[in-house]
Order: sequence, then C-alpha cells, then structure tokens
Amino acid sequence: MGSWIGLDGLNDNNLDYYVSKLKKMKENNLLSKILLSHDAGWYHPGVENGGEYRGYTTLFEKLIPLLRKEKFSEKEIHQLLVANPAEAFTIRVRKI
Repeated sequence: MGSWIGLDGLNDNNLDYYVSKLKKMKENNLLSKILLSHDAGWYHPGVENGGEYRGYTTLFEKLIPLLRKEKFSEKEIHQLLVANPAEAFTIRVRKI
C-alpha cells in the first residue's frame, strides 16, 4: 500500500542472505517495493582511525552477478537499481 522494504547493510559476508531475501520478494511480486543499500565507507566513531574502510562496489561487483546467476532478468535488476529509487524519491504535490 505504498510502503518500501529497505534491505540495508549489504556486505561481502551477507550476500547469500540478500540473494535469498530478493528471491523470496521476487516470488511474491514485491521487487517493485525494494530499496537496496550497502552502507559502505569507513568512518566508525570510537574506532581507531575511523575503522576499516569498506568499499562501495559490493552491490555492483558481487550482488548483481549473483542475481543474474539466479535468473533475475535485466528488467528486474533495473527495477531494483533504477526504477525503485526514482519512484521512492520522486516529489509529489498533494491536492488538498
């Protein structure tokens, strides 16, 4: 009914989990409601030197190839990476 399902925190250690969740969402026709995020970067307050750097490429270099291997179509991948964020962040004016 208009809400989004955010899958956040993607990293090299939880790719199988993400793929299984996305497959389940696909089976239930919910790919149009998914927003993906991987919270990469490097700064962690309280950790020496801000912590260990984690790159911003896991989604593109690892998750997307795994989805293709699991028979996600290019249209479905486009839905996840382009169409959904565009829809979620569209500004609409409500008529009062």
